[in-house]
Amino acid sequence: MASFSFGAGNAGKLARIPLYAAGRLFTLLVPRARDTWVFGSAAGLADGGWALWREAVDRHGVDATWLTGTAAEAREARERGIRSVPRGSVRGLWQTARARVVVVTHGLGDANRYAVSGAFVVQLWHGIPLKRIGLDSPETLRSGFLPRSRAVRAFLRIMYRRTAAAIAVLPAASDLVRGRLESAFGLYDGQVVVTGEPRVDVLSIGTPASRREAARAIIARAVGAPASASPGTRWVLYAPTWRDGDVDPSIPDAAQWRRIQQVLERHDATLLVRPHHLGAGRYAPPSGVDRVRLMGSDVLADVTPALPGVDVLITDYSSLAYDAGLVP
Repeated sequence: MASFSFGAGNAGKLARIPLYAAGRLFTLLVPRARDTWVFGSAAGLADGGWALWREAVDRHGVDATWLTGTAAEAREARERGIRSVPRGSVRGLWQTARARVVVVTHGLGDANRYAVSGAFVVQLWHGIPLKRIGLDSPETLRSGFLPRSRAVRAFLRIMYRRTAAAIAVLPAASDLVRGRLESAFGLYDGQVVVTGEPRVDVLSIGTPASRREAARAIIARAVGAPASASPGTRWVLYAPTWRDGDVDPSIPDAAQWRRIQQVLERHDATLLVRPHHLGAGRYAPPSGVDRVRLMGSDVLADVTPALPGVDVLITDYSSLAYDAGLVP
């Protein structure tokens, strides 16, 4: 799995300050086109970004381009028949600089980060804060460059606030969540609005029975059921949260994998392991452990539609704990 930490990420931001300055000048010279949008998401064509795309583009005819981060995303965009460009390319820079509206789900790097200035930024975020995030977490300001320097941390805080100030609107699930997001991003009441979150709309479409049937089909296509499982096998989803570059401490050893297999066999269950896409460490069940399936974002980018098919969720601080609460 890939690993990311705030220390390395923030050091990179400091090194790219001249590029941010050049991008600011570029956006001052390039006029933004009326009613043109760009979308980007670290999760790919999934989550709240994809939900809003379907509403804005498919239903209301918005002129939009998806900014892809990988070759796999670009291939998926072609398969879905939508217009896309690589966000890190010259075309991605131009499309972002020309767009009136920029939609992201993680950070401004979901689009071309150097051309966002001056756009109407819609930050959908990718979950409900269950743990401290943003300005409320000291980890956010950790830097690999002069890690003990208070001046560097203070400068990073200023940069973070200035970046967050670009957000025009951030939807929240409730007034409680609104307060958490305002605090985490340093935003004001008018920027964070209680609308519900686009990414969970799929959990209210159709009937509970139809959602469960569709979700179990999604899971089966993504990971396949063990040969020893019955048609009614229980699906147990394990979704640990991100640990800022540290190795996930809950990865089982060989003996623990075998014990897990025994419990799953006893209850006719299959364990779906969804490691965080920025996490470190590798879940690798040994031979003979056939009731464990890896269902990371590389296997299933958008897990939300699969939640009605899951019988048990095991997690620590993932906001899937909230999303699962929407499933009867």
